[in-house]
Amino acid sequence: MRKAIVVKLDVNDLSGRNRAKSSEEALSELNQHLAEGWQVVNSCPMSGTSHKMHSVGIIILEKN
Repeated sequence: MRKAIVVKLDVNDLSGRNRAKSSEEALSELNQHLAEGWQVVNSCPMSGTSHKMHSVGIIILEKN
């Protein structure tokens, strides 16, 4: 079985006091799937917003 998830990171939060929380929230869904035995098959960056303050990527996961 395969599934795709989108990981979004707000770059504004990384430069402020919310750095650790922002990183954790951006990766929490991915980390949950990895803990459940899913494996990353592929990942690709996607364009951010018009003001380029978000980093967005798509990750393809697979579980046998």
